[in-house]
Amino acid sequence: MGHLEALNVLAEAGADFNAVATYALAVNFTIFSGNLGCFKYLHEAGADILRAIRGCTPLIDAAMLNQNEILKYIFEQPDIKDSIEDRKEELGKAPFYAVRTGNYEICKLLIELGASIEHEEPSSRTPLMEASLRQRMEIIKLLIESHAVIDKKEMSGKIAIEFAKKPEAKSVPGKLHKK
Repeated sequence: MGHLEALNVLAEAGADFNAVATYALAVNFTIFSGNLGCFKYLHEAGADILRAIRGCTPLIDAAMLNQNEILKYIFEQPDIKDSIEDRKEELGKAPFYAVRTGNYEICKLLIELGASIEHEEPSSRTPLMEASLRQRMEIIKLLIESHAVIDKKEMSGKIAIEFAKKPEAKSVPGKLHKK
Protein backbone atom coordinates (compact mmCIF):
# COMPACT_ATOMS: atom_id res chain seq x y z
CA MET A 1 0.00 0.00 0.00
CA GLY A 2 1.38 3.41 -0.97
CA HIS A 3 1.15 6.69 0.89
CA LEU A 4 -1.88 7.94 -1.03
CA GLU A 5 -3.75 4.71 -0.41
CA ALA A 6 -2.94 4.93 3.30
CA LEU A 7 -4.22 8.51 3.41
CA ASN A 8 -7.40 7.43 1.66
CA VAL A 9 -8.01 4.66 4.21
CA LEU A 10 -7.38 7.14 7.04
CA ALA A 11 -9.76 9.68 5.48
CA GLU A 12 -12.47 7.04 5.11
CA ALA A 13 -11.99 6.18 8.79
CA GLY A 14 -12.54 9.83 9.72
CA ALA A 15 -8.96 10.94 10.41
CA ASP A 16 -8.56 14.61 11.33
CA PHE A 17 -5.84 15.86 8.99
CA ASN A 18 -5.66 19.12 10.96
CA ALA A 19 -4.77 17.41 14.24
CA VAL A 20 -1.30 18.16 15.59
CA ALA A 21 0.87 15.05 15.74
CA THR A 22 3.83 15.43 18.08
CA TYR A 23 5.12 18.72 16.64
CA ALA A 24 3.53 19.13 13.22
CA LEU A 25 0.51 18.63 11.01
CA ALA A 26 0.12 15.93 8.39
CA VAL A 27 0.89 18.52 5.69
CA ASN A 28 4.21 19.31 7.38
CA PHE A 29 5.19 15.64 7.25
CA THR A 30 4.47 15.54 3.52
CA ILE A 31 6.76 18.56 3.11
CA PHE A 32 9.49 16.84 5.13
CA SER A 33 9.27 13.87 2.78
CA GLY A 34 8.80 15.98 -0.37
CA ASN A 35 5.61 14.16 -1.32
CA LEU A 36 3.62 16.61 -3.46
CA GLY A 37 0.93 14.04 -4.25
CA CYS A 38 0.18 13.50 -0.57
CA PHE A 39 0.33 17.25 0.12
CA LYS A 40 -2.28 17.85 -2.60
CA TYR A 41 -4.42 15.00 -1.29
CA LEU A 42 -4.39 16.41 2.24
CA HIS A 43 -5.25 19.90 0.99
CA GLU A 44 -8.13 18.58 -1.10
CA ALA A 45 -9.31 16.57 1.95
CA GLY A 46 -9.55 19.80 3.96
CA ALA A 47 -6.16 20.06 5.65
CA ASP A 48 -5.20 23.63 6.51
CA ILE A 49 -2.09 24.41 4.43
CA LEU A 50 -1.73 27.84 6.06
CA ARG A 51 -1.72 26.85 9.74
CA ALA A 52 1.34 27.63 11.85
CA ILE A 53 2.64 25.14 14.38
CA ARG A 54 5.34 26.46 16.73
CA GLY A 55 5.69 29.54 14.53
CA CYS A 56 6.38 27.54 11.40
CA THR A 57 3.95 27.24 8.52
CA PRO A 58 3.96 24.88 5.55
CA LEU A 59 5.13 27.85 3.47
CA ILE A 60 8.21 28.32 5.64
CA ASP A 61 8.86 24.57 5.84
CA ALA A 62 8.73 24.27 2.05
CA ALA A 63 11.15 27.20 1.61
CA MET A 64 13.49 25.85 4.27
CA LEU A 65 13.50 22.31 2.88
CA ASN A 66 13.84 23.25 -0.81
CA GLN A 67 10.46 21.79 -1.70
CA ASN A 68 9.96 23.95 -4.80
CA GLU A 69 7.01 22.02 -6.22
CA ILE A 70 5.11 22.09 -2.93
CA LEU A 71 5.84 25.81 -2.52
CA LYS A 72 4.61 26.50 -6.04
CA TYR A 73 1.47 24.47 -5.34
CA ILE A 74 0.83 26.51 -2.17
CA PHE A 75 1.05 29.76 -4.13
CA GLU A 76 -1.23 28.47 -6.89
CA GLN A 77 -4.10 28.19 -4.41
CA PRO A 78 -6.63 31.05 -4.63
CA ASP A 79 -6.91 31.37 -0.83
CA ILE A 80 -3.16 32.02 -0.65
CA LYS A 81 -3.12 34.53 -3.51
CA ASP A 82 -6.02 36.39 -1.90
CA SER A 83 -4.25 36.58 1.46
CA ILE A 84 -0.75 37.66 0.38
CA GLU A 85 -1.15 41.11 1.95
CA ASP A 86 -2.26 39.56 5.25
CA ARG A 87 0.67 37.14 5.20
CA LYS A 88 3.54 39.64 4.77
CA GLU A 89 5.25 38.58 8.01
CA GLU A 90 5.17 34.91 7.09
CA LEU A 91 6.30 35.74 3.56
CA GLY A 92 9.10 37.83 5.05
CA LYS A 93 10.54 34.84 6.89
CA ALA A 94 10.46 32.54 3.89
CA PRO A 95 13.23 34.25 1.83
CA PHE A 96 15.56 34.04 4.81
CA TYR A 97 15.16 30.26 4.91
CA ALA A 98 15.43 29.98 1.13
CA VAL A 99 18.70 31.96 1.32
CA ARG A 100 19.95 29.71 4.10
CA THR A 101 19.45 26.65 1.90
CA GLY A 102 20.73 28.41 -1.24
CA ASN A 103 17.51 28.10 -3.20
CA TYR A 104 17.72 30.84 -5.84
CA GLU A 105 14.52 29.78 -7.60
CA ILE A 106 12.46 30.01 -4.41
CA CYS A 107 14.06 33.33 -3.40
CA LYS A 108 13.14 34.77 -6.77
CA LEU A 109 9.58 33.41 -6.58
CA LEU A 110 9.07 34.80 -3.07
CA ILE A 111 10.37 38.23 -4.08
CA GLU A 112 8.05 38.24 -7.11
CA LEU A 113 5.17 37.41 -4.77
CA GLY A 114 5.97 40.40 -2.59
CA ALA A 115 8.02 38.90 0.23
CA SER A 116 10.09 41.42 2.15
CA ILE A 117 13.79 41.19 1.42
CA GLU A 118 14.48 43.28 4.52
CA HIS A 119 12.85 40.93 7.02
CA GLU A 120 15.12 40.56 10.03
CA GLU A 121 15.66 37.46 12.10
CA PRO A 122 15.89 37.91 15.89
CA SER A 123 19.61 38.75 15.54
CA SER A 124 18.50 41.48 13.07
CA ARG A 125 20.26 39.67 10.22
CA THR A 126 18.66 40.22 6.79
CA PRO A 127 18.52 37.84 3.83
CA LEU A 128 21.37 39.81 2.19
CA MET A 129 23.55 39.34 5.26
CA GLU A 130 22.72 35.62 5.34
CA ALA A 131 23.46 35.26 1.61
CA SER A 132 26.79 37.07 2.10
CA LEU A 133 27.72 34.87 5.05
CA ARG A 134 26.95 31.74 3.06
CA GLN A 135 28.56 32.98 -0.18
CA ARG A 136 25.33 32.59 -2.18
CA MET A 137 26.46 34.67 -5.16
CA GLU A 138 23.36 34.35 -7.35
CA ILE A 139 21.13 35.21 -4.42
CA ILE A 140 23.33 38.17 -3.39
CA LYS A 141 22.97 39.55 -6.91
CA LEU A 142 19.21 38.90 -6.92
CA LEU A 143 18.76 40.71 -3.59
CA ILE A 144 20.85 43.68 -4.74
CA GLU A 145 18.90 43.87 -8.01
CA SER A 146 15.73 43.79 -5.88
CA HIS A 147 17.04 46.83 -3.97
CA ALA A 148 18.09 45.21 -0.70
CA VAL A 149 19.66 47.74 1.68
CA ILE A 150 23.36 46.93 1.53
CA ASP A 151 24.51 48.96 4.53
CA LYS A 152 21.81 47.96 7.01
CA LYS A 153 23.34 46.96 10.36
CA GLU A 154 22.50 43.91 12.42
CA MET A 155 22.71 43.72 16.24
CA SER A 156 26.48 43.63 16.43
CA GLY A 157 26.80 46.49 13.94
CA LYS A 158 27.94 44.35 11.00
CA ILE A 159 26.75 45.06 7.46
CA ALA A 160 26.48 42.56 4.60
CA ILE A 161 30.04 43.01 3.31
CA GLU A 162 31.42 42.13 6.74
CA PHE A 163 29.62 38.79 6.62
CA ALA A 164 31.26 38.12 3.28
CA LYS A 165 34.82 38.86 4.44
CA LYS A 166 36.37 35.46 3.96
CA PRO A 167 39.29 34.56 1.69
CA GLU A 168 36.88 33.28 -0.97
CA ALA A 169 34.75 36.45 -0.82
CA LYS A 170 36.66 38.14 -3.66
CA SER A 171 33.79 37.39 -5.99
CA VAL A 172 31.17 39.26 -3.93
CA PRO A 173 29.41 41.75 -6.23
CA GLY A 174 30.99 45.20 -6.32
CA LYS A 175 27.86 46.92 -5.05
CA LEU A 176 28.45 45.39 -1.64
CA HIS A 177 31.85 47.07 -1.42
CA LYS A 178 31.75 50.67 -0.15
CA LYS A 179 33.22 53.15 -2.56
